[in-house]
Amino acid sequence: MCGRPEGATLTTIGLKKRKKGCPIAFRMLHDTKKQEIMLKWLINDTEVVKKALHHSFLINESEILELDRIQTSILEEDVELRLIQPFFSNKGWKFLEKAVKMKRKREIWICPKCNLDIGSKNSILCDSCLLWYHTKCEIKLKSRDKNCNWFCSMCSTK
Repeated sequence: MCGRPEGATLTTIGLKKRKKGCPIAFRMLHDTKKQEIMLKWLINDTEVVKKALHHSFLINESEILELDRIQTSILEEDVELRLIQPFFSNKGWKFLEKAVKMKRKREIWICPKCNLDIGSKNSILCDSCLLWYHTKCEIKLKSRDKNCNWFCSMCSTK
């Protein structure tokens, strides 16, 4: 028999076990999972996303969401757009680059809880979904160490 008994709190090599269902920071995800998530931020049609991920379809500009509907997470520094370039046609990629550039210029961050602009109010970034929240909107928010991950209530309950 190998491994640890059921209910053990450590892995077989002595590391703390990760809780099942616990969110993972976006930057820690495998590139294939990042690709899937990023495409879902940009494309509304899940079938198009599936086809693109299986390399049987190149995404054109007509499949990309309107600028205001593209999730602001795409602008975060942990997001490497180059990872999804292979899934786009040349025109589609150029369109996406232009859209992201325009979105960066606008820099309007909306809190998903209250749907209001973050502005200069206290806010915090979820390390999983990469969305910004007003600190007052996230009730369970406690003071946190800057080196620790923080997950919003939506990601914590997935």
